[in-house]
Amino acid sequence: GIFILNSSERQAEQLAVKQAEEKKVAQEKQRQDIINYFKSNKESILSEVEKSISERNYQVAVNQAGKYIAANDADLNNLNNQAKLAIEKIKEFCINLEKQANAFLDFIQNK
Repeated sequence: GIFILNSSERQAEQLAVKQAEEKKVAQEKQRQDIINYFKSNKESILSEVEKSISERNYQVAVNQAGKYIAANDADLNNLNNQAKLAIEKIKEFCINLEKQANAFLDFIQNK
């Protein structure tokens, strides 16, 4: 069927389109501001992330790097990946430790 939008529906649709476009422009500006900030402060940001990694604060490092990931910087991405890999290794270690602890408890209880 054919339907005709009344003027208030058309205005609402135009407003929604306009708001969506404005939101997209604002998001792109925010993204560009983040990239520009990173470029201007790269050394200190990388230093902060490296410090967190050296202190084994891997999640903090991932969070710090994540703020600027839009910059698509190789050094930052490398640090981010290092921290994520460390987190994965720790998770694996914890899973294995739990399995060993459970096996040990089973062994003790069955004696």
